[in-house]
Amino acid sequence: MLCRPLDNGDSWLAVRTPEATLLNLNDCIVRTKAQCDAIRGLVGGAGVDVLLTQFSYASWAGNPDDGESRRRAAAEKLDRVRVQTASLAPRHVVPFASYVWFCHEENWFQNDGANRVDDAVAAVEAIGVRAVVLYPGETWDVGAPHDSRASIERYRPHYERVAASPELVRSPPVEVATLRTQADEFVRRLLRRNGALFRLARRRNPFAPARIRVADHDVVLEFSLERGLVPASESSRPCDIELSSEALSYCLQHEWGGGTLQVNGRYRVPAGGDVARFHLYFELAEENNRGVTYPTLLARRLRARVGGRSTMT
Repeated sequence: MLCRPLDNGDSWLAVRTPEATLLNLNDCIVRTKAQCDAIRGLVGGAGVDVLLTQFSYASWAGNPDDGESRRRAAAEKLDRVRVQTASLAPRHVVPFASYVWFCHEENWFQNDGANRVDDAVAAVEAIGVRAVVLYPGETWDVGAPHDSRASIERYRPHYERVAASPELVRSPPVEVATLRTQADEFVRRLLRRNGALFRLARRRNPFAPARIRVADHDVVLEFSLERGLVPASESSRPCDIELSSEALSYCLQHEWGGGTLQVNGRYRVPAGGDVARFHLYFELAEENNRGVTYPTLLARRLRARVGGRSTMT
């Protein structure tokens, strides 16, 4: 068994037995032949017998009125499946991620461009590789016959039911005073976990204040390391993000909360806003959750920047 991480926190798993080699890429961002060749070299052996991979997006993919972004995201996932299939040359492909269904009233619109599993089957089989679709509870012995068409048909009524009459989740609001307390504690955790270098860098304001519209309270707040979460001053600058108080609260309470928000898609980006201002704070917190602190992250970024310049010159 071999598990290797990628830069964004995802990882892939290879399992090699005397009978077969399975490679589970899950939702790793592996989209080029060069990446596939590197993984294939690490896996070794006689090649990949079974590839398990993602076939549809499973994160924020545009505002409610931006269905085109979701269609592009879905198309990119199928392109990724094609590259992986052609480059890794597996005998079988199991498209299994993601049968995701955005079921919250704040993210339900994200479903409109998602691929279905039969879209992935068509992409794989156009290359001449066998696709194997498994319904929950089904088993398959590698190389044995399997009726994937029957499995696809078992999924169909579920797709139709959730599209026709979705049961949407709702979240209770969190008071603004509670959000401000949570923001203060979030800042204290960042300062405590990232050392003297981060506290020194903080004085140079490397993180620009983020303007946040809390939709269910209809208020605009500003978040910064210096002041925490405070009422925003009058400004013509658009908000950087719009979300509910409960979604913001989760970000502030958990180091992985910002990553969770990006995955669940429970936010909008106002016209002219810079959502990266908001995400930057939580990117550092998520790195802390993986054991990476500001000095290490800064050194990594500096090396990448120098390496990029060297490559360009």
